[in-house]
Amino acid sequence: MAPLFVAQALADRWLSRDVVALDGDLMRFPAAPRVQLRTVAAVYFVRLDEGGEDPYDVVGSVKTGQELVAMGGDHVDHSVVVGECAYTVVPGFLAQPLPAPGASLDHASWLKLLYAIEDVVDAA
Repeated sequence: MAPLFVAQALADRWLSRDVVALDGDLMRFPAAPRVQLRTVAAVYFVRLDEGGEDPYDVVGSVKTGQELVAMGGDHVDHSVVVGECAYTVVPGFLAQPLPAPGASLDHASWLKLLYAIEDVVDAA
């Protein structure tokens, strides 16, 4: 299944409410111990600051730190500069679910995982 983008602001709220625990690049949900997500730093491209045509065709997409380096991007806080173009971005990370040992993560299981995360977060 495709990874899920989690904004840093949302992760910060989860952390402040003790909804999640971070261990390196692993995110765990103490109230749902079987829910674990592997994380990779990323940004979501909101808009091209100058307006007009998006020459890199990245608005509306998520790029990892590695992908930013590969495209020559320079990321600082809520901005990424690529060549002559400045973009507003939402910092965060991609979270890939790790299936429980012996379990597969098909589409239905992925949806159950998302609902479990929502339940845990809503309960906090």
